[in-house]
Amino acid sequence: MAVGKRALVLSGGGSRGSYQVGVLKALSEKLGVSWDTVHGVSVGSLNAAWYAMHKKEEHIQCVDGLIDIWNSIESSLNIYEPWLPLKLNYLSSMWKGSLYTGKPLEKLIRDFWDPKKLEESGVKLTVGCCSLSTLQYKDVDSLSVDAEKIMQYVLASTHVPIIFEPLFIDNELWIDGGLQHLIPLEAALAESPDIIDVVLSTPIAERHRSMEGIEGLSAPQVAMRSTMLITNQVLKTDYEFLQRAIRENSHIQFNIYMPSTNPTPESLNFSGEHIKKAIDAGYRDVIDMLSEDENKKDR
Repeated sequence: MAVGKRALVLSGGGSRGSYQVGVLKALSEKLGVSWDTVHGVSVGSLNAAWYAMHKKEEHIQCVDGLIDIWNSIESSLNIYEPWLPLKLNYLSSMWKGSLYTGKPLEKLIRDFWDPKKLEESGVKLTVGCCSLSTLQYKDVDSLSVDAEKIMQYVLASTHVPIIFEPLFIDNELWIDGGLQHLIPLEAALAESPDIIDVVLSTPIAERHRSMEGIEGLSAPQVAMRSTMLITNQVLKTDYEFLQRAIRENSHIQFNIYMPSTNPTPESLNFSGEHIKKAIDAGYRDVIDMLSEDENKKDR
């Protein structure tokens, strides 16, 4: 039986985006899945961009290249680094607008980015970003802007405020889309797909480590805890919208994949060890899910 139009939705989650890679590897190996449109926000936009650069018939094999990219990351210094050494770096935030620069991440993206492949793939990409200029969320798509420009939006989508500097694109300042949406479902629904695969990188019922002595936290630490508070609520709201969309769109097949446990302790932990664990967790969770489905069919 012919498979209809299929969309892939990849959530935000920082280093936990490596969990998505394990899920995608399992879907490729076990189900031979490919997509007509891909939609990402924050780290999900990076993984989505990789698939958008490959033709649909190449999706089953291209996951290996994405795994190679993630495995090339050895530490957080491959993603972000201080503007200045030691305590001087805190002073730099007064005029830089962030604690760290995302230049290492930009280099990583530019190393794998191929605008010609994106233009020729036939796979539509959407990237979720937030504008500091208008305070609005926007899904930018690869059919509306050229390949070089959307690469800038992909980068902006990953720029968590306070940690990364805002990016100036088309006379606006842009930051991580995850502040408004962590599951870019609306962009996928707009494509009228028959199947939507949603891959989350964070459990809905996530448990964060409690912190004592909150009065002793620095301003950046307070800012980061506050951002976690915001994103927790955003994820909950987006998940409620996802559940509502499932109820109201019975003609669409929804497949949801999410971690059974936290794949990494912190979303900004980019150590090679945690990335490998997260990839393995994503792969294992899908294999277990497929095994359970087979067992149900056999009963």
